[in-house]
Amino acid sequence: VNPRDIANAIDANTICIVGSVPQYPHGIIDDLEALNEIASRFDVGLHVDACLGGFLVPFMEEAGFPLPPFDFRLPAVTAISVDTHKYGYTYKGSSVVVYRTEEMFYQQITTATEWPGGIYASPTIAGSRPGANIAVTWAA
Repeated sequence: VNPRDIANAIDANTICIVGSVPQYPHGIIDDLEALNEIASRFDVGLHVDACLGGFLVPFMEEAGFPLPPFDFRLPAVTAISVDTHKYGYTYKGSSVVVYRTEEMFYQQITTATEWPGGIYASPTIAGSRPGANIAVTWAA
């Protein structure tokens, strides 16, 4: 992404901007340091989409390929997502999101109090889908 374009697109309805580490399919890592500055300046969250590289990028420096910070070392980063079905070796359709604070996780929980079956609450988007994929991902 072009940080200047991101900054110009932010308005009163913006709650978060997103950068990729790396993006798919070209493997380009967005300038997260610039996005961090923008998120800080506009007081919005910064989500890091590490769905492709989440299991590789953290080890690049140790492998001799230093990269700029891309994670919670950047103060504006509020959440990071990783697709466990890519290099986490689990079945397709599994992903995780990690939040900077526990409070942010609580914002993810969905509740329905008027459901005919009683109060329904779920911490995941999957809701009432089978849990096999979650169990296999956890086991991997």
